Amino acid sequence: MGDLVCTHRDGHVLVVTMQREALDAALVLAHRICRNAPMAVQACLAAIDTQLAADADLGWAATQRAKAVITGSEDAAEGVRSFLEKRQPVWKAR
Repeated sequence: MGDLVCTHRDGHVLVVTMQREALDAALVLAHRICRNAPMAVQACLAAIDTQLAADADLGWAATQRAKAVITGSEDAAEGVRSFLEKRQPVWKAR
């Protein structure tokens, strides 16, 4: 159990559930991800793919490239604006 607690604390695992609750928790997380800007989700997935296929240095470089794509985008501005206006964002993948 100690390894699981450390893994969660260190941010490698977002949600810890009992086995019988895993599917429901995964679906909640998937819906949460789907509400994010498509550009951001795609950039994050590309960074994860790179990290899984190579070493940590390449993974961090991919993460920095993903941040560069997202930062300054119309979707980034829309995310902040919609949060401040307390409304759902309208993503444009730009």
